[in-house]
Parts: sequence; C-alpha cells; structure tokens
Amino acid sequence: MQTSIPRLGLAGGLLLGGFAAHAQPTTYPRNGVYDQRPSLYAFTHATIFTDYKTKLTDATLLIKDGKVAAVGTNVKIPAGAVVQDLKGKYIYPGFVDLASGYGLPESKPLERTGRRPHRSS
Repeated sequence: MQTSIPRLGLAGGLLLGGFAAHAQPTTYPRNGVYDQRPSLYAFTHATIFTDYKTKLTDATLLIKDGKVAAVGTNVKIPAGAVVQDLKGKYIYPGFVDLASGYGLPESKPLERTGRRPHRSS
C-alpha cells in the first residue's frame, strides 16, 4: 500500500501543475515600439518588368505583408489597401546588394608622391 501513496502524490502534483500551467496567459502584451503600418499596398498604372523579357504596361503590383502577392493588368485591389498611382513610372524586380559595386564607376586610386610633405613648426 505504501507504493501507491507516492504514485497518488505524483499524479496529484501533475494534475495541479497542469491546472497552474493552463491558468497562465497564452499571449503577452507587446512592450516597446512595434510596426503599426498597413500591410497591404497596391501600386497601380505602372510599367512593370517582371523579368528581362516581360514588360507589363498599365499594370498593378500588390504587396501583402512585405511580399509580392500579385502582378498583372487585371489584379483586383482588396479593400483596405494603400493605393499608390504610379502612372508614368517603372517598377523593376531586383535584389539590392549593399556591398556590390555593380553600376558604379570604377574608382581610381589616389596618386601618391611617395613622401609625406615636411611640416615646419
């Protein structure tokens, strides 16, 4: 009979621990600054290049949660989207590599005379 009492105590402890864990809040309020900007954007009436061969005129680009959701000439704009008219503007796909020198003029090294100028004090 003594072996069943520790088991009963263990089962009761697990049961009480389960209730205590269930009583805890599942989410916590956000502390500090967080992004409150809208997450749905529609860029309309633009000339969009989807790749180097495909050019769409008077097209719409739909961005949802920071990712491209739709591109085309017959894209339906959902309610609540921030609409930006880009008539006469161009949109190109791309990846920006901040360490790249692509498209920049070649830098020339500074001319050195080999000696530092003498400073007189």
